[in-house]
Amino acid sequence: SVIPLDGVLPDSSLVSVNSSLRNTFSFNKTSPVFGIDYMYSNNKNRILLVNGIDTRNTILHDIRLRWNLGRMITFVNDFQPGIRTYHSEYFSNKNYEIDLLSNETRLSYQPKNTLRTSIIYSYGSKKNSLATEVCEDHNLAAEVKFNIVRKASLQFRIDYIRIQYNSDMNTPVAYVMLEGFNPGNNASWLLMVQRSISDNLQLSLNYNGRISEGTQAVHTGGVQIRALF
Repeated sequence: SVIPLDGVLPDSSLVSVNSSLRNTFSFNKTSPVFGIDYMYSNNKNRILLVNGIDTRNTILHDIRLRWNLGRMITFVNDFQPGIRTYHSEYFSNKNYEIDLLSNETRLSYQPKNTLRTSIIYSYGSKKNSLATEVCEDHNLAAEVKFNIVRKASLQFRIDYIRIQYNSDMNTPVAYVMLEGFNPGNNASWLLMVQRSISDNLQLSLNYNGRISEGTQAVHTGGVQIRALF
């Protein structure tokens, strides 16, 4: 097959290029009991700056297993290896090639159509092949979703995240690996509420919080009104 915009484009007058490729292969997709999905994604960004060209690339392979253990319990496992790279012609000390590996296991209990609770555990590993940085994280989460048909929905999630990191935190690669958290114990939480005001107006409220070792909690929130035509 031919992939448009794949590789390095020689046109010196081109300021920026973005390309995204995503393929999905499914086995037993329509089965209510068991199914497997394989997804491949390749996202590239190339931009010409004053000091040279910056290139970013993320390649992910996603293998997802779905298994319904009866009428109310669902097991989902998501295994995702990949690589994330950044190359700068001028700031070469910021370059990185991070080998990614993650696995998320989710067990959901849905006693009725309006309520679903989930327990989630995930493990992640990131290694910079251009240097010595290594990051490992363990994430344990609980999630509740409640829906009132055609009226409102509520979602609440809380995460405990344990991170091990072996290098300096004040570097560009540390920012990418740690994703805003610090080594040690971390926590985050999320509350989202959506409500239909009328037939064509929808109100959304969201609140996020996070806290890391040695820092104060950070709180953010937002309000959105959407008109549907």
